[in-house]
Amino acid sequence: MSDLTAERLTLAERVRARGRLVRARRNTLAVAGRMALLLGATAAATSLLAGSAHAPSGSFVVQCFALGGAALAA
Repeated sequence: MSDLTAERLTLAERVRARGRLVRARRNTLAVAGRMALLLGATAAATSLLAGSAHAPSGSFVVQCFALGGAALAA
């Protein structure tokens, strides 16, 4: 594709390209949010079950859930 052809994209093509970009970002955020929630749940379960000094701290668990919730909300 030459530079002239690239400059002549129609409005519909630009809108479709923007839509694909938005969907890709939304899917990425959804996956990241689910992974953060899973990490938070795993950390919470580990800290409850283990109860040792090496278990994840409560602030780490809260941060994971906050990050996951924010990513899913976006």
